[in-house]
This record gives sequence, C-alpha cells and structure tokens, in this order.
Amino acid sequence: PGRVETPSSPQVSAARAGRLDPGGPGPSAGWNNHTCYGINWINRYYKSRTGREKRDSLQNALGDFNYSITKLPPDFPLMPEIRMYRGITYALMDRAGEAAADLQQAIRMSPGLVRAYNELADLYESKLGQRGKALETITEGLRHNPDVPSLQRRYTRLGGKLPYPEPVARPAPAVAEP
Repeated sequence: PGRVETPSSPQVSAARAGRLDPGGPGPSAGWNNHTCYGINWINRYYKSRTGREKRDSLQNALGDFNYSITKLPPDFPLMPEIRMYRGITYALMDRAGEAAADLQQAIRMSPGLVRAYNELADLYESKLGQRGKALETITEGLRHNPDVPSLQRRYTRLGGKLPYPEPVARPAPAVAEP
C-alpha cells in the first residue's frame, strides 16, 4: 500500500469522459463523487501522522463509500470498484469480516478486477493467517485473469504449482454469417 490509485477500467474512463448514464441525467453522477472523496480519504490515511488523523480519514472514507453504495443503483458500472475500496477501508480498520464480504462481492460483480483478488489474498494471508485461502483466492483470480504477472508471482510465492490454473473458458467471438 501507500497511495491508492483511482481505478482505470474502461468503465472509469467512460465515467471520466461523462459517458456513464446509470439512469439518465440527474443526481447519480453527484452521488458517485463520494467514491472519489472516499479514495482521497484513503490517500490521506496513508499520509496521516497521528492515530486520530488515520482513524478520522478511514471513518470519512467509509462514510463516502457507504453513501455511494446506498445512492447508486446496484448495477452502476463502477459498483465493483466502490465495493473493493470499501473493502480496503474495512481492512485498514481491522474489520476483516466486512472487508472480506465487500472484496468477495467486488470479485463476483467483476471477475476481471485484479486488485480485488490481491487485496482479498492480503487480508487472508496477513490479517487472518489463512495462507490456504489466500492461495485459493489468487488461483481463482488467475483463472479469470491468466496473463496478469502480479497474480502469477503471488501464486508461486504462496506455493501454487506450475503450470498455472486453467483459465475460465471465454466465449468464442461471434462470427458473422455469410
């Protein structure tokens, strides 16, 4: 950890370009601002010098992520990232159960969200001492993201055996009929 980067998925690029329209023009775009505020609060946490500043930064981050989750539609394109960041916040607050639930939800919503696998594996390995669960998480991440070096390194470090796990079958691209 150190500094939290803002998401860089295609959905985020669309959101930044103003092309996301989860329910027509209206307040949902403003509600998503709380996600960015939450990420900024996490960054402030890492820069904080005192326990009180750290605690306050995490409380503010959690409030902003909760606000986004309650105000935005469940199928909002950035919801997996919002859940992931709330999970990271819970982990920093030593609330492992809630962290795991949010990170698992982010993965279910978006199996390509590599950082969520890494964060969940960190939680299992470092905070809960469950190295086996960490390996299971990374294995599942590799099945959905077979060419990601961070998952590959983590897999071997956790004791995974080569070759890497078989990727989840992806649907063949549609072929236009003549």
